[in-house]
Amino acid sequence: VPHKLIGDRVEYNNNTSEEVGALAVGTDGTVYSTNAFGNGIGNGTHAWSGTDGSYLRALDRNPIFGFGSSVLAVGGPDNTVYAPCIVGSGSIGVWSGTDGRCLDTLHTPSKVRALAIAVDGTVFVSSHTVIRAWSKGEHVLTILGHADIVVALAIGTQGRLYSGSDDTTIRVWSIADGTHLATLAGHTLPVRALAVGADGTLHSGSADTTARVWSGDDGGLLLTLWGHTQPVASVAVDSRGTIFSASAESATIRVWCSGARTTSYVLSWVGFDQVVYPPLLVVGRDDKLFATRPADGALMVW
Repeated sequence: VPHKLIGDRVEYNNNTSEEVGALAVGTDGTVYSTNAFGNGIGNGTHAWSGTDGSYLRALDRNPIFGFGSSVLAVGGPDNTVYAPCIVGSGSIGVWSGTDGRCLDTLHTPSKVRALAIAVDGTVFVSSHTVIRAWSKGEHVLTILGHADIVVALAIGTQGRLYSGSDDTTIRVWSIADGTHLATLAGHTLPVRALAVGADGTLHSGSADTTARVWSGDDGGLLLTLWGHTQPVASVAVDSRGTIFSASAESATIRVWCSGARTTSYVLSWVGFDQVVYPPLLVVGRDDKLFATRPADGALMVW
């Protein structure tokens, strides 16, 4: 482990540390994390150097900002940061990734479940079964089709948006106009996580304990990865096609090298066996893997 990113640790009165609720990496390599719970301590969203792990800043408070979030996205031409303003709400804060200034607030009717940002800066937001899109602060698109809550979103290649739902399906949409392009079926329980590889392949994690790999061209199922015994809550993939997945059952992150059908190796560290929530995973620049350590709120990097 080259270094730890410590400092997003906020102590409760009972001396336990604040869980990290969400994790994202900007195009400039900056790592962002949110506090998980709304207990009135801390400033909610924090920025770190993805190079040396140094703490950079806490984002400015939104005028209606509460505390805590399990949803976070960073992207677009200006590396803009999006996160819900209040735990469980439909209000979304918008911040500058350059200096942490609060820029705007977007509103949806119900709890924000997932966020994804297209290359042009269009932000897609899921709340309940509906996906909405904003461009430059204006609501531009509403997408309907899932039969249950949409809990994961990812931007694909060729102008595609992927959505994963409690209805067990993954749907493929046109970013331009929201047209439904395909439905990917195979998971037998809710889809919990999505990630897109550099080659356009889609990676999914599900409550059925599997991770799956889908073609970015025709949506065909390429691989089903077994090994977890609890729901797969987080997936990530690096530029070489190495797949990382995590659940809460064994205090480890499973790693599949490109094309492997069985676990290549596992990552773990001291104290990880106290896990209650599954670690969150994201791959940053230079293929660095960032992961949360749920036991104490630390962020780790390989």
